Amino acid sequence: MAYLQKQLARQRKALGELGERVSRAEREITKDRDHWRDRADRLEPALLGPSVD
Repeated sequence: MAYLQKQLARQRKALGELGERVSRAEREITKDRDHWRDRADRLEPALLGPSVD
């Protein structure tokens, strides 16, 4: 029984670490997405040229 409890504790710890890695990756992806979205918003008018009304 003690073996199973230790194994369960190890698995919970590993799952917690994996969850933290996923959260960190999601934050990085969001940061990169926001960076490139802002950059595209700034560049779009320059790429489209002056508007013709």
